Amino acid sequence: MNIYYLKKFRREAHKLYGIIWYEDSSGDSVWNIGKRRDLVPYATVAASRYYSEKDAIIALEKLRGNYILTKVKETIYYKKSRKYNKQLAKL
Repeated sequence: MNIYYLKKFRREAHKLYGIIWYEDSSGDSVWNIGKRRDLVPYATVAASRYYSEKDAIIALEKLRGNYILTKVKETIYYKKSRKYNKQLAKL
């Protein structure tokens, strides 16, 4: 895979997924992970909740990594199908 695409997908993943920290009502530190537009303190509707910063960072890396792998697979499939369709068009 081209480095250009990997950098592009990494930027997209960074823009799409994020982390937010806050203290809940009992005074515990809480980290929410999810899509940046859905991240709001004290609201965990569409986010994953973690009570350890280390676990939250690892989960965020996995979330972004899965997004990047999905985009890479889509790009490879698209390029292969486009090449195959060009060959079929010549028949």
